[in-house]
Amino acid sequence: MSRINEIEERLSQIEGAIDNEGADLDALLTEVKQLKTERSSIVEKAEQRRTLLASIAEGTAESTLKRSFNNPAAPSAQNTRSAAENKAIFRSGEKLSERYAADIDADKCLRAAITGNRDELNEAEKRSVTPATGGAMLAPEVSSLLIDNFRKMDWMQIFQPTIVMMKSGETKIPNITALPTAVMHTPGSVEASSDPTIEAATLNARTIMVVVEVANELLMDAATSQGIILQACTDALSNKLLQQVLYGNGTAPEMKGITTYSAVGFADAGNKDVERDLFRLVTMAKMAIIRNGGAMNAMLYDCDLEDRLNKRLATGELVEPCRAFTELYSAGKILPHPSLAAGDMLFMQADALYMGFREGMKIEVDPYSAFNSNNTKFRMIMRGDIFANTAKMVYYSSIPAVEPAE
Repeated sequence: MSRINEIEERLSQIEGAIDNEGADLDALLTEVKQLKTERSSIVEKAEQRRTLLASIAEGTAESTLKRSFNNPAAPSAQNTRSAAENKAIFRSGEKLSERYAADIDADKCLRAAITGNRDELNEAEKRSVTPATGGAMLAPEVSSLLIDNFRKMDWMQIFQPTIVMMKSGETKIPNITALPTAVMHTPGSVEASSDPTIEAATLNARTIMVVVEVANELLMDAATSQGIILQACTDALSNKLLQQVLYGNGTAPEMKGITTYSAVGFADAGNKDVERDLFRLVTMAKMAIIRNGGAMNAMLYDCDLEDRLNKRLATGELVEPCRAFTELYSAGKILPHPSLAAGDMLFMQADALYMGFREGMKIEVDPYSAFNSNNTKFRMIMRGDIFANTAKMVYYSSIPAVEPAE
């Protein structure tokens, strides 16, 4: 019998002895901790041996020392990643997971990271889930699928952000604050410079964590848990991310939310304090964003403003909405959302919001949560940051839910 089997048998014996009268629970708890620590060490060493053997079989063992100098005329031998895998910025409509050709099921990988059972994983999935003390690391192949899952959320589909894959905790991205202009050139003449204003914006990775407790019976049953655990995690992370995108105060550990940017940086859409007609505000927002070189793509607003947007005449007849509102509504680009503060309305064009995510994610498991509950408690950790190009956005705040009297 292998040592792993011996440990599993002893843990089963302890589980059966817990309810015995006179059982020394403190001693049993100490023994369980020791056995689980030993089991984790054995599994980790076995994984290291498996990885080393696979590496040797492929002729790329890390223990082989190679020294080489790059030939400037030839591609670097040290950079074996494809051009797609080196891609770091993904505009709206581009999938992160398309960087990788591997056949990977994100839900299976997440469940394996929680349970430690990798038997149902294919070879690509096993390479993407690296056991670590107290949990596992999910490789970029898995995290890219999780981020693509985020982008299916209602508000993400409305915002259509640009995604930046961060290879370090701090990443610089270009922010064009002024566009260049072109001229008709006469040969031999000297034209005035018209350089765009390109500044460096900085993404600093912040940490969002979600803690989940799940019944082991459900966790072990792939047929019934398919997608549920993954969805619970992504929903929770998505809700916190939206709150940070809108209202994060910018002081660590929080991100800097759109509404906390300086008012002078937003597109000039007039004074909402003197405008009673909400349809007029939507039209003003559209005009302001078009003037800044874009097309209005999204409208997000406080749910309590819904009644004012269903504007009626004194006879009770609904007023036909303005063209700007109708265009967005027909395109499915309007979203009332409970996360918005009272009286807030936000408009933007696609790719005006940058969202950076660190490659890879960490799953950590509480080793003692199942001792007396038969549940497993784990946490998923995602690190990232945002940057808003507010010149391509319009933000109205404190709009009253009831139309002011004339």
